[in-house]
Amino acid sequence: MKQYKVRIEASKAFTLFIATWATVALVMSCLITYGIFSSSRYDGFLLIVAFACFLLSSLAFNLVRWRVIGVEILQLREDGIFLTRTGTVFKKSQLITFNEMDSIEADDDIKTRRWIKLYKLGGGKIIINYLSRHTRFGQSLSYHEAQKLAGEIAQAVKEIKS
Repeated sequence: MKQYKVRIEASKAFTLFIATWATVALVMSCLITYGIFSSSRYDGFLLIVAFACFLLSSLAFNLVRWRVIGVEILQLREDGIFLTRTGTVFKKSQLITFNEMDSIEADDDIKTRRWIKLYKLGGGKIIINYLSRHTRFGQSLSYHEAQKLAGEIAQAVKEIKS
């Protein structure tokens, strides 16, 4: 079983901005909740706002964690290619069997929306085509590194298939 790991490389300034925003949202959530329970007046709308702030700050902290310690892993198994993302609370895993797979190629990734690439939510320089769909891998790779890795993976897939 071969394994390829690609570490997420993200802008430290933007990651710090997201972490600051998440901290402010969490503090806001705590202050609103404290205000609701310490006053004699109960306001359901403020409780919803506090919960929304807490939920958004949790998602933002998850994004910060992904940008700081996130790793994309591609494993070549006997049954297919297993893709997973580690370093986040919500793990994304996917198995593509060799029978389903059409091709592996490198691409400049110009079709993925800019904001998705900015937040490191998606995209990637290596495309795995399967069942008239595709998935991307290697967000932090350069085009040259992606070409080299895509060729290496394609060769390893041919060896495993035969």
